[in-house]
Amino acid sequence: MKKMLIAIFIIAIINLCVTLYLSISRFSVEVNSYNKSDTAINHVRIDSIQLVITERESIVYKLKEHEKDIEDKVISLNDSATWELFKKLVSE
Repeated sequence: MKKMLIAIFIIAIINLCVTLYLSISRFSVEVNSYNKSDTAINHVRIDSIQLVITERESIVYKLKEHEKDIEDKVISLNDSATWELFKKLVSE
């Protein structure tokens, strides 16, 4: 009887150890697979943010170039042409 209780107790301890080992190993696998998908999603978000930033930088660059062209055009005009442009602007 005593030997049977000891055998059952040893089997219960082995069962507990195997259960803990399997649950811990399964948990680590789930965490790793989640991180991989999370990394992919974050990578796509970062790429889209970089694309938006690049587009906005190009728009700002184009606007600066346009303003510079207008400024160069105005500076190159003589006084009478500047006066005509000013009257046209005021009349609009």
